[in-house]
Parts: sequence; C-alpha cells; structure tokens
Amino acid sequence: MNIHFSALGDKSAAVPIHNLAKPVHRVLVIDDDPDIRQLFADVLLNSGYQVDTAADTGNGWKVLHAVRHDPDGYDLLITDNNLPQVSGLELVRKVRAERMGLPVILASGQLPAAILSSAASTTPIKQLEWNRALQIDAILLKPFTIEELLGTVKAVLSAADSSGGQIELPQLVRRPPPPAYGCAA
Repeated sequence: MNIHFSALGDKSAAVPIHNLAKPVHRVLVIDDDPDIRQLFADVLLNSGYQVDTAADTGNGWKVLHAVRHDPDGYDLLITDNNLPQVSGLELVRKVRAERMGLPVILASGQLPAAILSSAASTTPIKQLEWNRALQIDAILLKPFTIEELLGTVKAVLSAADSSGGQIELPQLVRRPPPPAYGCAA
C-alpha cells in the first residue's frame, strides 16, 4: 500500500506505508512465577511490544521451535534461570544449538554463585567473556526497575536490529550489583 500526497501531484513521491510504521518487536517471556510473568507482559505491552509468556522451559521451547522459521517469529527471549524441568541457561544452549539467532536476556534472582561473583567483581572484559560463554546478551538480576528492564530490552533489540538480526554475542553486558553481605551463595 502506498500513500499519495495530492499536494505533491507526482506519483513518484509515493511512500510505502510499511516504511513509515514503527516495527513491532515480538518478545517471549519465560518465568515460572505468574506474577512476574504478568508484570513483564504488562510493562512490555504498555511499551509497544508484542508479548507471549510461558511458565516453563518445556512450553517455551515448544513455542520457540514452532516459529523458528517464521520471519515474524520472536525478536527477543527473556528467561528466568531457576525454572522447573530445565534451567534457563540450558534452554539458551538448546536455542543456540538450533542456530536460532535470537537475542537472550537472562532475568533471574538466582544464578550460580560463580556467575554472580564473577559479574560483580571482575572487569567489563571478564563480564563479556562470561556472557559469551553463557551465550546470553544481557543479565538482569531481580529485583530490577522497570527502567532497567526497558533500557536493557531496547539496547539488546537495537543491537540486533543494527546487525540485521544476527548479533555477535554479547552486545550488552549488564553488571549486577555486588552482593550486599559477603559472597553470594
């Protein structure tokens, strides 16, 4: 469909309408806590994203696998790590093994101590190495603010969009705060 402006009088000035529309990103959120899932969905929907949710990695994988060749498939996966059946990190490994070029944000309140202590106490280069090894694009430690969530989502999607959807892991490193009392267990 084209839009013609009669004041211009020239059909060569027609602009395809699909070039004017803001792209809508599709996000899949996987979290076993129904309140957290709903919070993610509400915040992302109110910010203009299309959102689907899954309560566990089994259902999340079914949804991802079903749309893996669909050009209108998901643009971003946000997953908790501590999930029933299979961890979020295991799901990410499966997604990468299937060569799905899907950016991933790991949003979790419970990560292995080695990841937490490394992310909190090392240089950005070490964090980059950890994210690359984990095959994720960003880590958000719960609790986080709505602004942190939306900023991270926007940054990860912008990085993926600017590279034609194929990103080199990771584009964004989210540095979690150091543990409040001694070492994280």
